[in-house]
Amino acid sequence: MDKVIMLQGKKSGPTVAIFAGVHGNERAGIMTLDYLINNLVVTRGIVYLVYANPRAIKQGVRYTEKNLNRCFLSTSSQGETYEEKRAVELMELLDTCDALLDLHSYNEPYGESTPFAICEKDCIEIVSNFDVPIVLTGIDQYEKGGSDGYMFNQGKIGICVELGAIEDPEKFVPLGIKTAYQFLNHFRLINELIADEDGSEQKILQVSGIYKKQNPDLRFTRELKTFDPLVKGEIICTDGDSVVRAREDSYVLFPRDDLPVGVEAFLTAKE
Repeated sequence: MDKVIMLQGKKSGPTVAIFAGVHGNERAGIMTLDYLINNLVVTRGIVYLVYANPRAIKQGVRYTEKNLNRCFLSTSSQGETYEEKRAVELMELLDTCDALLDLHSYNEPYGESTPFAICEKDCIEIVSNFDVPIVLTGIDQYEKGGSDGYMFNQGKIGICVELGAIEDPEKFVPLGIKTAYQFLNHFRLINELIADEDGSEQKILQVSGIYKKQNPDLRFTRELKTFDPLVKGEIICTDGDSVVRAREDSYVLFPRDDLPVGVEAFLTAKE
């Protein structure tokens, strides 16, 4: 398969995959894989290092025809887009794996982004060793087709880590490398022991809602970034003639007003 590197230890053990570049413009994870290919020593089991969306990576864009992170579904086998066909290949690989770590970045100004993990509750113990202050659960209920959700729905380990802002990716590569080693430590696939040096308690948030853009002129009433708090009843945005209010005290996730109609403008989460 294109852009898949297999590293195999001398001893038997679990098979895991580390993805990067599901979105081709998220460079921190891609640069992390570049490092791992040249430096990682696997002593046990099998580790696949996967440049997930080679065409988008080459073009430096999020995706070429369809968001790959909405394509990890059985219906993609009937799809005609590049990303759907790639997802079918990647799902076949994931079917041979016990666990997945998928490295991403997100659209926030550098200096204001917060690294966080996305997983279900069965993975909380693993991500508790990661240097991320927030863990987000329940996203598969609202955004279908993610790589981590694909693994979870098969009863396997699926973890996504948002390393930080897309801007200045080299700033977040050390966290990507450390997270990869911490992930591999859990399965005892390497000899290096990389501990969580921070040791602070993580905040666990549950995704509680999604709002999809209905009109081209959606506008937020204030500048919002991921994990900004919302107060019940406050106006989040106007969408055409509609006023959208917070249904409860919560946190906003991935606020974007510049995406096409029908795409999520934001999600919410609560403790």
